Amino acid sequence: MLNRSIISISKTYQQSNFMKLKLSIIFSLLFFACNQDNYSDKSNWKTIQIKNYIFDFPPDFILGDEHGTDSLEVEQGKDWYGGKIKGKNMSFTFAFGRGSSTLDEYTPQNYNVINDTINNHFRKIVLGHDSKFATTAVAMKELSGNWQEALRKESLVMVTEGLTKEQQLLAFEIFKTGRPVKKK
Repeated sequence: MLNRSIISISKTYQQSNFMKLKLSIIFSLLFFACNQDNYSDKSNWKTIQIKNYIFDFPPDFILGDEHGTDSLEVEQGKDWYGGKIKGKNMSFTFAFGRGSSTLDEYTPQNYNVINDTINNHFRKIVLGHDSKFATTAVAMKELSGNWQEALRKESLVMVTEGLTKEQQLLAFEIFKTGRPVKKK
């Protein structure tokens, strides 16, 4: 009985990974087929760094920022870093700090949720089924050896809303480039 359960869990995990790969391929194909601004040529995309993370963006996107202290961090005296990345037809709002969301509130019932890791960092991408009214976002956080260390780690969340399907696909392509800055 236990062996059947393990095999069943293993098959479910493999199917889940296969579905993520399939979804990624579908979004990529749709993105390149429907892209009106010719963002498919990534050779001229530029890298934008947000604290511990970097993303590749089309050349018309620019970084703006603001510093502050959010309500969760006033007690601890920690500053957060937040701002916007603006493009010609869309923009992203971001926040980096210990109080930043990890998008746990977004469920597969209303969102395509893609979880993965890159260089020992967790990355979650959420794509609303209805791009025009739902959130499209990415969250990244360093993985740690135990839960106590993980709670102390800062995370990044980047969010946008009110997108066309083509813009949502562009956001997905940008989010897939998210990676931690290499430590020296």
